[in-house]
Amino acid sequence: LAAGRAAEAATLLEGQPASDALLLRQAIAARASGATRAAALARELDARLAAAAERGDGGATHLREQALKALRLDDDPGAALDLARRNLIQQREPDDLLLFARAARAMDDRQALAELRSLMDTMGVRDARMRP
Repeated sequence: LAAGRAAEAATLLEGQPASDALLLRQAIAARASGATRAAALARELDARLAAAAERGDGGATHLREQALKALRLDDDPGAALDLARRNLIQQREPDDLLLFARAARAMDDRQALAELRSLMDTMGVRDARMRP
């Protein structure tokens, strides 16, 4: 997916053990490749996330996935930025920073990009993909 090869990614993801993270990536790959099952995968993911929220186990553990879903499937960069920001309180892996950067860019949020620069400096992270 990161390399822009959605159809190949979709093929690789088929038949893998089910998880919310995998289903999200399948839905993103299907949407990016124009597959007809993209909407069905997105609905299934929505149902799984709603069920997790009802059980009380879908909160912070799924913030990265929720942010990625908001950005890539829901076309809602504002929600993605909020979720990505909340996710950074819990975890700060490079993928978390990159997701925050992409959501901030999609919103053209200069303050969020300044937050990102500051956080990257504090953490000593250097990654061209995250440059504002």
